[in-house]
Amino acid sequence: MLTTLIILTLNAQQQAVIDTIYTNLLHWDQRILLVLHELLRQLPWSSFLHVFAVKIAVVSGCLLITIGFIVKRWWRADTSPWSYVFQIGLMYGVAALVYGMNRFILKPAIGRTRPCHELTDQLVVTVQQGCELSWSMPSNHSVVFAACAGASFILKDRGLSLSLVVYAGVVGVSRLLLGVHYPADVGLGWIVGGLFGYVLMGLVARLGGGCQRLRLVLAKQGPSECE
Repeated sequence: MLTTLIILTLNAQQQAVIDTIYTNLLHWDQRILLVLHELLRQLPWSSFLHVFAVKIAVVSGCLLITIGFIVKRWWRADTSPWSYVFQIGLMYGVAALVYGMNRFILKPAIGRTRPCHELTDQLVVTVQQGCELSWSMPSNHSVVFAACAGASFILKDRGLSLSLVVYAGVVGVSRLLLGVHYPADVGLGWIVGGLFGYVLMGLVARLGGGCQRLRLVLAKQGPSECE
């Protein structure tokens, strides 16, 4: 585990300090989730919230948002629709790359167990979907949708970026409602996804020869803005 490797490089006093801080962070992280579920337990429409949480955290929701913006550009005809589709395709490609990095590298390295396995009797988990045997931190859902949002900022489309940021936030909260992640899992997922999504999309633009070749900037911007 990553935390174990870090601790092995420290002396006894440093290990004690790190252990104390880490234990306190885990305690408060767990406590926040339990408080959220205690509040959820008292709501008469908690079942609806769980169904909503399952339905919202799907790729199709993100696809609907991007399709909506593609149709909008097509309707306005102020830029090439196929150029915009190409940009969106690159955005999803970057998000898929970040997802693979998180699922196969970060999650196993951290090795945190999901709350739906540790706190089964204390959570309001009416839907077990998503509580598989994979690790908890960072949340895959948070990483993927935050990566889409982060990558979208390279496209210079404020409407799309704002929509994806809001959607990533809603998806992250839904993972807490379902009890399949701790707040820190979701928060770290947002940071990792957004940061890597933005950086990798920027690298794709630069390695591809600039935005004029890969058409990463909207067609209404002149060639001088691409250089």
